[in-house]
Amino acid sequence: MNGGLIAGGPLARFRPPFVTGAYTTDSAADVVAIQQLLARYCHWLDSDTSDAQCIVELFASDGAVWPAYEGDTLHRGHEAIHAWYSRYLAASRSGSKLRRHLISSMRIEVEGSRGWAFSMLDAHGVQLAGNQLRFYAGAYEDDLVKVGGRWFFQQRRISLDYSWAAPAYELCRNGKQVWNGGVEQ
Repeated sequence: MNGGLIAGGPLARFRPPFVTGAYTTDSAADVVAIQQLLARYCHWLDSDTSDAQCIVELFASDGAVWPAYEGDTLHRGHEAIHAWYSRYLAASRSGSKLRRHLISSMRIEVEGSRGWAFSMLDAHGVQLAGNQLRFYAGAYEDDLVKVGGRWFFQQRRISLDYSWAAPAYELCRNGKQVWNGGVEQ
């Protein structure tokens, strides 16, 4: 059985049980609920009207987030998770617009009230200074727990593999795309 995302220390790699790959009707409903949890997380990150508390509420009370791209610091408990996401949201919203976090190639396993998910992460947004589109690629690795019929992140590891920048498109009022000030033909 999976001992958890950080079993053996914060640098332990995610090893979900991925044993059967078969779903019952009950576990299929759980998989859909977990997909919705993953999607809500991305939508809250990208919304200009959300705050850190919206994201914290997706975590179990003793949950943790580990932004591995920053080092080995694990932020455990709602207070620590709130502090980290408050800093993250302030930094990501400062001088940027049109942020999008996209997840794909999801692998989800459920066993009772425990779940595990792995998903590829592609994120992008326009940095206003220099009108650049920033791209990020990485992964989310999640230990999940079902409490009171609802799924929560028990532990979420965020890794980034690489990033790059490109000139950004803008959409004019007449619907024609503009590239660095010139109308595309």
